[in-house]
Amino acid sequence: AAASPAAPTPAGPAPAPAAPEPIPLVTAAEMLAAQADEAATLLDVREPWETDAGIVRDSVLIPLGTFLADPSALEADGPVVVICAHGIRALQAAETLRARGVDARVLAGGLAAWS
Repeated sequence: AAASPAAPTPAGPAPAPAAPEPIPLVTAAEMLAAQADEAATLLDVREPWETDAGIVRDSVLIPLGTFLADPSALEADGPVVVICAHGIRALQAAETLRARGVDARVLAGGLAAWS
């Protein structure tokens, strides 16, 4: 008698996709230390009219819409700390950077929390 083919084993539930790592938030002091110690790039994603009141020294200004349209416009060899007014837009930019393998962090609370 011929052996019957083995019945397929039922597949278990598909594993849940891994939750994305939360984006690290840094204080203003940690941001400045990262800029000095790690040569972190500070990316300011505010609009030009928002930067009229001032910018963080040595930061790179690329409005969020422009950055999201072409993330490769930012040339950074190391970590990036993203800055905006309150932190919401910075999170979007940081998510994009992290998806590209960049060590991206966000200034907690944005510049509003810093001032």
